[in-house]
Amino acid sequence: MQENIVTYLREHPDGVPSQVLAELFLKFKNPEPTMAHCAIAAILKNDKRCKTNKQHEWFAEIKQNISFPLRNKLFTAVYCLIDSSNKPHKLSFISILDIFENQSTIFNTWLTKTIPSSQDLFPAEFNLDINCEQCSTIEEPIGKLYQILQSRIPVFLSYSEYSIVKRTLSQYGYCLTDDFILLPELFKAAGIPIIKPVSFESVCQTLNHQIIPPTDIRKAPQHFACILREMFESLLEKGIESREMLDNLLNNFSVDWFKDKEYDLNTIQALPSGAGVYGFKDKNDTFIYIGKAKNLNRRLSGYFRSTDESPDKLNQLRANSHKLITYQCGSELEAIIYEYRLIRKHRPVLNSQIDINERPGHYKPVPDIIIVLPHALNTRLMLFMLRQNQKIIMKQIEFPTYDKASLHKDIEEYFFKGVLKAEPTDFPEIELATRWIKNNRDELNFIDVYNHSDAQATTDVLTDLIRSLCL
Repeated sequence: MQENIVTYLREHPDGVPSQVLAELFLKFKNPEPTMAHCAIAAILKNDKRCKTNKQHEWFAEIKQNISFPLRNKLFTAVYCLIDSSNKPHKLSFISILDIFENQSTIFNTWLTKTIPSSQDLFPAEFNLDINCEQCSTIEEPIGKLYQILQSRIPVFLSYSEYSIVKRTLSQYGYCLTDDFILLPELFKAAGIPIIKPVSFESVCQTLNHQIIPPTDIRKAPQHFACILREMFESLLEKGIESREMLDNLLNNFSVDWFKDKEYDLNTIQALPSGAGVYGFKDKNDTFIYIGKAKNLNRRLSGYFRSTDESPDKLNQLRANSHKLITYQCGSELEAIIYEYRLIRKHRPVLNSQIDINERPGHYKPVPDIIIVLPHALNTRLMLFMLRQNQKIIMKQIEFPTYDKASLHKDIEEYFFKGVLKAEPTDFPEIELATRWIKNNRDELNFIDVYNHSDAQATTDVLTDLIRSLCL
C-alpha cells in the first residue's frame, strides 16, 4: 500500500489531501480531516520520500531515476522578473506554468511590498488586471512557491535566474531543488545557436518569434512556456526522448572543463543523490567555494552544464577549481549548519559571506527543542539540540548501542546546567536553522524540552522517540 501511495503522489505533483488518500487507499467514507491525516501520517511519516504541509497535503519527492520521458508534466516553466537596479539582484515577480498542458498558469505572485506601475524600476507595461497573488507578507507566497517547485522539475531562462530564485527561497529557510533545466541547454541539445547575451528578447529573436516585452506579465510568461514546449518538441523530433538521453548529450559538451583536475565527470556522477556539503579547492589546496545540496549528484552536475551563458563566478569556479571535497549528510538541516560553519571557517573567495543584518524580516527563536533526523548511515541518527541564545549542538548516535548515560549528561549540561553562549557569528547559523525548522515543523520528529522537569525525564522521552523511529 505504501508504495502505491508514493506512486500516486508522484503522479499528482501539486499535492494530495490526506482525506483523498484515506478514501482511495484506506477505503474510508467521508473521513473527518484530522482522523484521515493521522491515518495517512501513520503510514508515510517515516518515509523520507514523502512530505506534508500545514494544509495536510502530501507530496512525494521526484524519483531519482532520470529515465523518464521528456514529455512529462513534471517539467514546469518558471518565468521571472528581476530587479537589477541594485546588487544583489532581487526577484520581483515569478510565474509558474505548465509546459505541455495549454501553458496554463499554476501560480504567480509579486514579491515586492508594492506592485510597481510606471515607476523607474519597470516600465508601464505592468498591469493589475492579471490574476496574481499579492499578500501582506512575503512569507506566504514564498512558502507556496516552494511547495510547488519542490515536487517538480523547474525550467529556467538562465542560470542567473535559477540562482536568484534559489537565494530568495534560502533567505526564508527553504532549499530549492537541485534538479532543474535551463533553456540554453535545450538550445544546445537541439543544435540551435542562441543569440547572446541570453535574455527573453534574444530567445524570441533566435526563434523568429514576436518580441514581447519581458515586463508584459499578461503575455510574456505564457509565451515563455510556449517557447519551452517548442524546444521540447524539437528534441523529441530529433529522437531525444528521455531525460537520460538529454543529460548524456549535454555531458558530452562538458568534458573539456575537467582537464588537469583531480576530479572528473565520473566523480560527480558517482555521488549520491542525497543531501550534503561540498567544497572546491584550488591547486594551493585552498577552498575557493563551499556549498550545500539537497541532491549532491544533481547540484554538482549543474556546475558543469553546457549552456551559452555562464556567470563570472561560475566561470572562475570551473577554471580555478582543482579538487572536489564532498560530505554526505542525512538531512537538509545538517547540510545547512555544516555549510555555514565551513564558510565561516574557511572564508572561500567565491562565497558571499552571510550577514544576518541583510536577511529579510524578523524571526522568533524556537522553544528549547531536540530534533531527531536521519544520519547518512542507516545505523545512526542525528540529534539537533537548540536552546535560545545558545550554540546549536549536533550529536550523532549509533542505534541501538548508543551511550544513554552520555546522552543524559549532554542534555543536562546543555539545557539544565551550563550555558553554551552563542557568539555573534553563531546567530546567522541559528537563524538559518530556525527558519528551516519552522518551515518543516509538521514533518519533524522532536521533543519540546520545556515540557519536562529535568534531564532524566527529557532523556526518557527522547529514548522512547528514538526507539519508535528505529523499529
